[in-house]
Amino acid sequence: MLEEGVQPNAYTFVAVLSACADLALIERDVEEEQKMLEEAIKNARERDRRTLLRAMNKSSSKSSSKTKANKENGRVGEIFPSTSLEEYAKLGRKDGGNHDGQYDSKNDCIADHDDDDENEDGEDDADNEEPNA
Repeated sequence: MLEEGVQPNAYTFVAVLSACADLALIERDVEEEQKMLEEAIKNARERDRRTLLRAMNKSSSKSSSKTKANKENGRVGEIFPSTSLEEYAKLGRKDGGNHDGQYDSKNDCIADHDDDDENEDGEDDADNEEPNA
């Protein structure tokens, strides 16, 4: 794709990555792979980033059992180490990744825990205010 001057979006990248993982064709140049990956992630919207990261995790787990690392030519079977994925995911969160496992399954993202209007007991602060005289 890059040789033809076509820049893949997140969905195209995931599709190609998944197809290559299924065919065990993941032995590619690591530097070029990471450059394409970072570009796709940078240009993707937040929801697309999550989809991309999930697909990367899925495809790297498929390929790691099929492909051996070839460190002499700078090629490896694992595209993106899982520790790097976790670090990247934490960078994109407002809370630094401290979500205590609470997800909003409806929107497939971390629930907003902005408790500005609530005190520690979960009660609305407006209920506890004294009336102005």
